[in-house]
Formats: sequence, structure tokens, C-alpha cells
Amino acid sequence: WIASFIDGLTRYNLTTHNAVNYNTSNSILPNNNVFSLCNTGDTLWVGTSQGLCLIDSRTGEMKHADPELLRRGFVYNMTKDKEGALWCGMRSKGLIYYNPRTGVQKNWSAGKNPHSLADDFVTFILNDSKNNIYIGTNNGGLYRYNRSTVDFYSFADEGKLDESCICALVEDKQGKIWITTIHGLYIYDPSR
Repeated sequence: WIASFIDGLTRYNLTTHNAVNYNTSNSILPNNNVFSLCNTGDTLWVGTSQGLCLIDSRTGEMKHADPELLRRGFVYNMTKDKEGALWCGMRSKGLIYYNPRTGVQKNWSAGKNPHSLADDFVTFILNDSKNNIYIGTNNGGLYRYNRSTVDFYSFADEGKLDESCICALVEDKQGKIWITTIHGLYIYDPSR
């Protein structure tokens, strides 16, 4: 699967070298600007600048996403957790959690609560090997979601990372989190 900024989504077969393009003129893709893809087994979730849809990877059938929260928003980034739930980083709607098996959905937006996100533009989400959720924002820095308290831990508030624009997050084999920002590269060791 190849996501494109202006040409929709392409399914490329590595064996036959055949390509099938999905776009707004031949499918129900909400927009040709595809920003994120997330595979959850037989389902490929497709995040565009105008909503989320899903594709059955076996048949190629495309459907609109069920939750209204995700139908029209700008899905900038997404990942899945160990339970198979989607975590969607939105361009202006904060963070959205959606469990397709149970139908449970939650939305966290920027707020005045010190344990909430400070920015509604979520640029990157990482689910690490310990099932921790890390959230990078465009203007509010880096957060870790605390599942037991349903709060967000701000790395800036603790003096661990004073960068507001997080570009990407990756976990290495030692469990360290690599953080790219507009000013450089950082490493965070959760075991310390």
C-alpha cells in the first residue's frame, strides 16, 4: 500500500507489479490526500485530510469509518495498540481513541487541565513494546498517556524535553524512544 499526498492510495503487487489506484473518482475515499495508514490484520485504515475509511485487505472493499468523530476530521497520524484499538492524531481535533470491536470511542482535546494535551494538532503517536502511548504534538510538546489515571504526562512540565514541535517517534530494541523535532534528535530512556 502506498499513500500519496495528491493521488490517493495505491495497492502495488510486488509479485505481478500490478498497481491499483484508489481515489475520489473511483472509490469512496474521502479525499486524495492520504496522510496515514494503519494495518490491523485484515483491515487497512486510511487517514485522509477529510476523514477515515477502511479497506478489507483481502477483497479490496472500501467502507467509511463507523465513528462520526473520524468521518470528517483530518487524520494526520495513527497507530494501533495491543488490544487492536486505533489511536488517531488529528490536525485540529486532538487525539481520538476508537476500538472497532467494542465501539468505544474517546476524544481528548487541548484544555486548561494541567493533565491534558496543550495542542489539538497531534503529529505522531507511538505505541511502545510495553503498550505505552506517546503523543507528539505540533505546538505542545511530547506526552505519555497514563491508562490508569486517564491523564497525560507532559515531558516539558517535568523538564525532560523542552521542544514544542514533535515530528516523529521510534522505539529501538533497547526500549529507548527516539524523538525527532524541528530542532534535532533526542533519546528518552523510560527505564531511568
